[in-house]
Amino acid sequence: MNKRSVLYLCMLISTAMIACGHRDSVSSNSGSEGIHVSGQGSVSAAPDIALAQLGVQTFAPELEAAMTANSRSMNTVIGALKAQGIVDDDIQTANFSVNPQYDYEKETREIVGYWVDNRVRVTFRDLSALGNALQAGIDAGANTVYDLRFTVDNRDALLSQARTLAVADARQRAQTLAEAAGVNLGKALNIRESSSTYPVYARGAFDEAVGSAVPVESGEVDLSVYVDVLFDIR
Repeated sequence: MNKRSVLYLCMLISTAMIACGHRDSVSSNSGSEGIHVSGQGSVSAAPDIALAQLGVQTFAPELEAAMTANSRSMNTVIGALKAQGIVDDDIQTANFSVNPQYDYEKETREIVGYWVDNRVRVTFRDLSALGNALQAGIDAGANTVYDLRFTVDNRDALLSQARTLAVADARQRAQTLAEAAGVNLGKALNIRESSSTYPVYARGAFDEAVGSAVPVESGEVDLSVYVDVLFDIR
């Protein structure tokens, strides 16, 4: 096949591809004609649960001693939490790690001991007793507290409210644009949704909470839904 024939064949293939692409583009455009707007709906609610990670870190020159001390302390912490009314299903292991401690002043990097870190993720369902439950865990031997935050246990009802508000907001925006353009707003042709939750992270004077209930503030939880809506125009 000579160069002219090859060039002609390439032109035919390119033309066919462009034609196919044009048909797809026209179909896509015809399906997207209308008013494209975004809407937002937000709902705030008082939290009904709190989440936190309570942990025990232990160190010992020998691994077995570090493990034994850690297990003993963690069992005591879990027992204290259960004594506060927290059920088994609301206590889950979040992290367990063992790390050697090296003596970096020596060229041989001699191992001088082992750190054992064990953390449980706890769901506190009685917020009125949260401070006492936290303090009970700390008094029992928990020496780390991570990620204490408030949220809602069942978000479905709140998200439904936020969705309704988001779609109403989108329709109002589209109606304004339709009136400005002199067209009639039709039905929604396409809706895409995304949502987000803003938990409240607790604030408390933990350093001062020795032998008394840990002071915490629950605040409010914000849930937001965002929608992109394509409305038909008539």
